[in-house]
Amino acid sequence: MSDFLESWNKIANRHVVFAGVFDPVHIGHIETARRAAGPSGTVLFLPEKKPWHKHGQTDYEHRLNMLKIATEGHPNMKVLDSPYERHMIDTTFAWVKEQYPDKPLAFLVGSDVASYMHKWDGIERIKDVGIEQLIVSARDLDAAPSTHKRQLKPDHKSYQELRNILDIASEQSSHVYMSSSYIREDLHHRHTSLPQGVYDYIKQHNLYS
Repeated sequence: MSDFLESWNKIANRHVVFAGVFDPVHIGHIETARRAAGPSGTVLFLPEKKPWHKHGQTDYEHRLNMLKIATEGHPNMKVLDSPYERHMIDTTFAWVKEQYPDKPLAFLVGSDVASYMHKWDGIERIKDVGIEQLIVSARDLDAAPSTHKRQLKPDHKSYQELRNILDIASEQSSHVYMSSSYIREDLHHRHTSLPQGVYDYIKQHNLYS
């Protein structure tokens, strides 16, 4: 098999792990997931129950329910309910691999996350738990692939390991760059950036009021 076909098959037939707080999930998340999955991949949304560096987030059950609503009608998108309160390399991703052992795993992160993930505990073992690709999606309209590569700090021992599995999701869409915090602050005017069912759920449960 040619290098091109081997590379294409690896991208087309993978499970993409999309971890985050998703508070709330918005159209940008769905569009980013769709692009990362490619024509035949699957996206595994992995909401974090207790984020490491964020406080005051919406109740986990609400965030989980909104993700399930947002992914309805997308058969290649699934929502996982991890048994762990916090995401960790050695436990969380090993658990995901146990649930989905049939295809290679990729890890989808924003460029903001890529800038500090070299500090994560156990990041040097990311390939050992089944992550074969790292996909970095830009958060700003001027970002370029070379910018993503610079986000991975060369002074850390895991730098080369991360670079070896780096892929670039560089397509751009205005929806992709809308942050959840921005939507929360201006929810009344920005509800078009939310899936309709998610917007209805937020109103029904009086969230972010």
